[in-house]
Amino acid sequence: MMEDSQLVSHLKALEETLLLKNKADFERLLAADFMEIGSSGIVYDKQDQLDAFKNVSHSRNWKCLSLSDFDMTRLSEDVAHVTFRVYNEKSDQYSLRSSKNVIKLAHKEKKYDELFRFSEV
Repeated sequence: MMEDSQLVSHLKALEETLLLKNKADFERLLAADFMEIGSSGIVYDKQDQLDAFKNVSHSRNWKCLSLSDFDMTRLSEDVAHVTFRVYNEKSDQYSLRSSKNVIKLAHKEKKYDELFRFSEV
């Protein structure tokens, strides 16, 4: 089992990767049964997230987003719940995020793969 401190660092890095809004990262990191509940209450699945890239200009600057107050609670050996805040420099607003991560050990490769499900609170 991965140490909690290693897992926190790993999950934080993955969440920061998702903040960059790269379609290839979303395809690779989001689980097939991914579900997000937006701040509007609308539920989005993985395909909704991937389709959103069709409507976003590739020149959009996502570097204005930053992650803070990252915290993790291990719910079981293979499930972790993380909470964090995302600051948008352009709008000068924070959003609260919560993510449940199912950690699968790929026994053959001895590495952890994450299945992401997260919601904006």
